[in-house]
Amino acid sequence: ENMLEAIRYFKLAIEKDPSFAEAQAYIAICYYFLDIFQAQQLYKPDINNYADRALLADPELPVSLIAKGLFYMQDKKYELAAEYFEKALIYNPNSSMASNFLSDIYTGYLPNTKKYLKYALRGIKLNISLVDSAATSISYLHLANALAQTGFFYEAEVYAKKSIAFDSTNLFSQYLYPYIKFAQGNDLPQTLDLLKKVLEKDTTRLDVIMEVAKVYYHMEDYEVAVQYYDAFSDIKERYQLDIFDVEEIDIAFVLKQLGRHKEAEQHSAVYLALVENDRSIYRDLLLSSYYAYLGDVDQGITYLKKFSEQQDYFYWLVMMLESDPIMRNLSGHPDFKPTLQKIEDQFWEQHKKTRRMLEEEGLLTPSAENW
Repeated sequence: ENMLEAIRYFKLAIEKDPSFAEAQAYIAICYYFLDIFQAQQLYKPDINNYADRALLADPELPVSLIAKGLFYMQDKKYELAAEYFEKALIYNPNSSMASNFLSDIYTGYLPNTKKYLKYALRGIKLNISLVDSAATSISYLHLANALAQTGFFYEAEVYAKKSIAFDSTNLFSQYLYPYIKFAQGNDLPQTLDLLKKVLEKDTTRLDVIMEVAKVYYHMEDYEVAVQYYDAFSDIKERYQLDIFDVEEIDIAFVLKQLGRHKEAEQHSAVYLALVENDRSIYRDLLLSSYYAYLGDVDQGITYLKKFSEQQDYFYWLVMMLESDPIMRNLSGHPDFKPTLQKIEDQFWEQHKKTRRMLEEEGLLTPSAENW
């Protein structure tokens, strides 16, 4: 409702000044957020139209460039989106919006640990006096996540707390925090307890529902996990959301354990469609999980070994591989543990290189491990 009301006021502003580029751009941005995560996108032509009008009125206005970048985000042309966000930073290096969208791209759409950390670090270097507290909270969130993804868990905790302090309603930071604590101590019950406290603050948050379900899944409490997965799946289907398809294989596995085989097949099919279109470095890992789910050990190991040839991957996707109930289907193969060890060793080798880079830039001191 607030987005639609904002659009109404922006349109009134344009009636008074048809060349008002900023109002045109913010209409496009509002339409982007109205469409985000929707399987049926209603506003793509509007996003493109108002972004183009903003660029025509002022091609060097950062928010005009951001609006066009969001059109390409919606169109899943993430390389083009990144180009527009980066151009926005040329005209306004203090644009927290551009930095945060680039962080989004390099953590979720074009996974790249170095670029994610680069833009996350850039986000907190901005002049805070020019940025509102909510945007600052998001900047600290991205830095906390980027640091955790590269193995700097104690530093990540510092910035997660800063993010929460700037915006106590930022639940993204609040459910990142339990995973940072898990990375420090490997305590799943504690992680679950912290996540459930976050969910109590907003029981409609699908991302938090999914995280709670995921922990129950890893604890092999499938009877409880399925309650959260069912709630998630019902809402996802009811509102036709395009979200969290990567989790569909875990849902399928839980349903399969509980004898709900037909539903399990439907969820695994959604996951396979996602994997077949994936072009990231994680594709082989996702395929390994799929074949492990099917019980095809040889294929699962083949793809796991292919993934082990990759470099520069995020920690969250590998930190619980050995304890993942699906991946344990591969544990009887003689190459399973050596391959996991190789993946782990390569991650920590990359961590050392990243530490040197951060130290050289004065962003991390050798004694900072226990911040």
